[in-house]
Amino acid sequence: MAAIPVRVDRVTKRFDKTVALDEVSLEIHEGEIFGLLGPNGAGKTTLIRTILDIIKPDSGRVEIFGRPFQPADRDRIGYLPEERGLYSRERVSDVLEYLGGLKGLRPDAAGGRTVVLSTHQMGLVEAQCTRVFMIAHGRSVLYGALRDIKRDHSSHTVRVKSSARYESCAFVSRVETSSRDQPAQVHLIPTATADEFLTWLVTQGAGVEYFEPLSTPLEEIFVTVAERAAKVP
Repeated sequence: MAAIPVRVDRVTKRFDKTVALDEVSLEIHEGEIFGLLGPNGAGKTTLIRTILDIIKPDSGRVEIFGRPFQPADRDRIGYLPEERGLYSRERVSDVLEYLGGLKGLRPDAAGGRTVVLSTHQMGLVEAQCTRVFMIAHGRSVLYGALRDIKRDHSSHTVRVKSSARYESCAFVSRVETSSRDQPAQVHLIPTATADEFLTWLVTQGAGVEYFEPLSTPLEEIFVTVAERAAKVP
């Protein structure tokens, strides 16, 4: 069984009185595109540089391929910082092949690799990443599979078109309708799930033409979690 490419275990790093990383732990799996999120100054760059052994942690442990970072690992890991200095007139694939060639990689070897993507473009994260880690004030505030995070931060709203009377359901807090020809926006109580509401529709014998749980955009989750973290001393 292959070793986990990156494991961070309770890593702490201080700069004078500023705690840049506060017992941060995470794992980045083989072959995944892993999203690293956080407001400006949250600790993202410090975390990346600690993983790359550019910065030494004050405490905790970082493992690369199942062991502490070794000099030879620098030829196995690419780092593209914000000050990128790329060849703007060249295709991205050509630049990657060129840079990989400098490290002895063949073009047919640039696929199936682990990628850590640090960005503020939430649409890019939703389209590309399978798991995400959000850091704020040096602390972990969000970590896990993107689909689970979106489920846990769902809006508790369902767009549905059926023959049922939604107001009679104990799971429903309010209903918004525009016309009979269009699906209704059914808002559920905080403890209810879309699956429970769908089960209720089935038990009522309602003919369901359309049913769509509405997920909260990642951008909205990002802002909400960041604001909540800012209030924690």
